[in-house]
Amino acid sequence: MKTLTKLYFIVILFSILCCCKKKPDANPCQEIKDFSIEDVPDGGTAYWGTLWQKDLTDTIIGENATFTAFADNVQYKWEIGTATYYTKSVTLNFQGIPKSTVIPVKLIVKRKSNDPCFKNDSIDSSVRNLVITNNFPFYGSFHGHYTDNPLDTFTISFANIYDSLTMSNQVFVNNLVKGCGSFWETASEAYKEIAFSMASNECHGIVADAIMDLNNQITINFIYYDPNDPTYKTRITKTFVGKKIY
Repeated sequence: MKTLTKLYFIVILFSILCCCKKKPDANPCQEIKDFSIEDVPDGGTAYWGTLWQKDLTDTIIGENATFTAFADNVQYKWEIGTATYYTKSVTLNFQGIPKSTVIPVKLIVKRKSNDPCFKNDSIDSSVRNLVITNNFPFYGSFHGHYTDNPLDTFTISFANIYDSLTMSNQVFVNNLVKGCGSFWETASEAYKEIAFSMASNECHGIVADAIMDLNNQITINFIYYDPNDPTYKTRITKTFVGKKIY
């Protein structure tokens, strides 16, 4: 599939998605000192444009993470591991850090003017831990259904297996389009989100974005060529929802 065609697919898929990530529920004072951690896939996510929804998590599988404070118009002080930073957002590379490492992350915010959310010293802070792991939770099988036919349940799977064409291990996606399995061609991977595409002659050129929640529930929004249209002009959009079974 040509790159332009893939990009068009990505735009079409995003246009049908109605789900979006929200900041964690919090009272106004909590949000002033709170922050997000984004698992940034190796190579970035520019290819996917706005299709990529951002994996906000305390666990990363890649080498990069972006830390962003929620508050505006305050002074910022990050203490991440043994290093200190003073901007609203910080992106760091953790290449070479052993897996299973836990890194403390502290954000200290200070506001000069009086604010009811701050104590007398006008300073508040929030502390979390960043975990670096090699546990990719998407490997395995998920049982569920398409949202347009919830009574017809079936199982899909993601497997890391050897590809004789590339002579390396690749991710094989099976049965997302029923009866079809293929290695993905292009992908971005975070701890709880993946976006991937397949060649036009493999599983009808699937382009997909998958999100998994903390309960191992998965939602995959995807688009593919209608196998009954020899002109390759008709596209089908689907959403698969399911739960990890092993």
